[in-house]
Amino acid sequence: MGISRKQSWDRRVLRLGRVCLAGGVVATITCAAALAATPQNPVGPFSGCPGGLQPLSTTYKAAARHEAIVFLATTYAKWNTQRRWGMRLAGTQVGEPFLVLQWLPSGWIKTECGNDVWRRSVAVRIRFPAMEYPNPKGPCNACAQLTLLLGKTHQGWVTWGNY
Repeated sequence: MGISRKQSWDRRVLRLGRVCLAGGVVATITCAAALAATPQNPVGPFSGCPGGLQPLSTTYKAAARHEAIVFLATTYAKWNTQRRWGMRLAGTQVGEPFLVLQWLPSGWIKTECGNDVWRRSVAVRIRFPAMEYPNPKGPCNACAQLTLLLGKTHQGWVTWGNY
């Protein structure tokens, strides 16, 4: 007894389905590997490594600190509400800016974003006293502080990431 046309068709469809599935798996793995290896989007930046950072002058601290305060009061506060982080921003303390190259001599910024970004970036430590233990959510060591990463472009200062 031979195979009917329907059974033959079913086998072809099944075989084609297996080929498509295998091809889809390979394509998915290839895309995932390519995205994971893309140096433009390491973990710390908000949207990739910044481009066009200018060399810093010796008087960068006041402007960088001001930019960090503006970022906290606008963008970070908006994200806190939109993303329901539950951060208590009252009493936020903004530290003195310092050069990333003195802080992370061989860190991920140098590796992922390059020497220029590493040399031309400034870090500003932020402390959220209202998030320190004790608080209603319990201890929150990771959310009681934040380090913002900033750089100066032709358009002005930009807060480009956090650590």
